[in-house]
Amino acid sequence: MTTPRLRREPGLNISEHSYKLVTLVEHLGDLLMNLNPEFRRKGILTLAYVLDNLPVDFLGPDDLQYLVTFFCDRLKDHHTVIPATLQGIRAIVKMDLPPNSSIFISTSLFQHVQCQQQAVGDRFNVYTILFTLMDKYMKELLSVTPDFVFGVISAIDGERDPRNLMFLFTMLPFFIKTFPLGHLTEEMFEVISCYYPVDFRSTTSIAVPSQCFVPAKRRIVYIQETELIAMSFLFKTDPSSVTREDLALELENCLTAIPDFSELCLPLLMEKLDSSLRIAKLDSLRLLRAACNNFTASALGQHYMELFRLMQLELLPGSDRELKDASLLALSALVRLFSTSALDKHEAKWLPDLLAAVYRLAESGLCDVELIMFSPATSVLLEVTRASPAACQILVSKVIPVLVAQYNFKKGDRERSILLQTLGSFHTVCQEHGDSLSKIYILWRDVFPVFLDASNQPNEDLRRESLKGLTGMAGTLTDESRAQLLSRLCGCITQEIVSSVRYEGVSCLKALAQLYPDQVFKALKDADITPHF
Repeated sequence: MTTPRLRREPGLNISEHSYKLVTLVEHLGDLLMNLNPEFRRKGILTLAYVLDNLPVDFLGPDDLQYLVTFFCDRLKDHHTVIPATLQGIRAIVKMDLPPNSSIFISTSLFQHVQCQQQAVGDRFNVYTILFTLMDKYMKELLSVTPDFVFGVISAIDGERDPRNLMFLFTMLPFFIKTFPLGHLTEEMFEVISCYYPVDFRSTTSIAVPSQCFVPAKRRIVYIQETELIAMSFLFKTDPSSVTREDLALELENCLTAIPDFSELCLPLLMEKLDSSLRIAKLDSLRLLRAACNNFTASALGQHYMELFRLMQLELLPGSDRELKDASLLALSALVRLFSTSALDKHEAKWLPDLLAAVYRLAESGLCDVELIMFSPATSVLLEVTRASPAACQILVSKVIPVLVAQYNFKKGDRERSILLQTLGSFHTVCQEHGDSLSKIYILWRDVFPVFLDASNQPNEDLRRESLKGLTGMAGTLTDESRAQLLSRLCGCITQEIVSSVRYEGVSCLKALAQLYPDQVFKALKDADITPHF
């Protein structure tokens, strides 16, 4: 019998019924049953290629059941046949398999394929098959959770290729959150934590199948459970194109995937944060942020003072800007967690105790504007006040009296100008938290005389900074203070000779006009000023 000539896409011939799958299998029989494993490999590869080009809903349950049995049986074949068999399985798992096929396929893979002994691309195919089954047939696999979890752990344990690791790190959070790990929790964590912190250097390019690409961000998703689609992935074939930062970012999501990882993750994090290696510190600080987003306050509360102790050297003096910024973000995340969590009576002290430690760290620098540590100290306090309204209220109530006292004591215009800038910055943070800080605004009303006094000083920098600050306070002033400010602004418009100062005065007047238009226009009319805004 002469074999019909297939078009370039054989799957189309079959899907258009010009060529039957059973006919193809019959013609491949000599290859599929050949004693030579190389011929069997070619036969299976041909069948896999055809299946990969068929519509996912084309084959019926009987055909699919036969193919599932056939390919799983081929996993017991010669090792040279395994790669082609994996491609065949990868093709059919995208289809609507008969009931319990996912269990049969995954069990066969775990029993007959030593994943880490396969080539890079073949390992990728194993991972793709497993995660496809996991996503499409989750309910079935949940019924055999312990065996499936153990099989996945065994399959990925020891993976070293950066592209495969990138794929795994992207997919594993979904797996970890979906399948209860039970007694395998620690083993699962150990398998992924061995890569932390990521110590990766680019290697020479490795030849792999075109399917072995590297995902950059989100996990693979399925549209209508029929088509495997890579969403927001960077497809790269060269292992050197995978960066250490890519791997580190995705690994964070794995290490903090579930709250049960907290008792394993936090000690590891602190150990690496105490390291002398800069990259280990950076990774640990980023991991701490992720931990604050995924673990409970109770878990972090067991270690919060030790965590702060490890961070404080990076916060002040903060000579390494990247480490300081990472520390501030991590500290803010911890403060935010304590501020927003429901805590019992014992746990409720964690936030004030942590903020007290932050203030003590910055206090010596904050107390003298002439010290070189003043700016670093205020930057730390400002960032932490942004973390939550509660943190802002506690810290600002301590900071404002210190800054006001210095302004009243210091005589230098430069120092006073810096103090006004700093007060203005803290006021801006308070405004960012909105109405939740009504108690703090009472304190700011006491600061108003400082800014009003500065607006009348001979030094133009003082006048300019004071007017900037008063613009921010426009909505929090008492009627009496607002009247005083309007009188000063009218004088600024008519008498100020420095254009930049006059500009700030007009800006402040506009801010007041938006809130109290009648009062502003009356003040302008009384001062015989024609408004142009």
